[in-house]
Amino acid sequence: MNGSLMSVVKEWNKERGWHICYIFNTKKYIETVVSFIISGIKNEELVLGKFVRTWAHVEWDDEKEVNDKIEEFEKLAESLVDKKKILSVCAYDSSKIPDRWVRILIECHNVTVTDEE
Repeated sequence: MNGSLMSVVKEWNKERGWHICYIFNTKKYIETVVSFIISGIKNEELVLGKFVRTWAHVEWDDEKEVNDKIEEFEKLAESLVDKKKILSVCAYDSSKIPDRWVRILIECHNVTVTDEE
């Protein structure tokens, strides 16, 4: 899905959790994460507030070890996000994710966005 992460975040209705996969390029990453934090503060969506937002910057050392676990991890996260009605962004660097993960990430998140125009 092309479009900004923040335009997707604005659609969150807070009646259920939303698990977002954000495949980023390093040029826009800092701007996007700052916008995410500021908009959460403005909407009083704090860790101790009624509505919760999370941001996971996903990194790994051994791709072979993670290959077998990425789908299991993301499905578990999806279940928790939905149960707790959390807005959760999982940020993956587009230059580092293996092609075979893209399908898994799309299937395990409600929405997938990229920085590509």
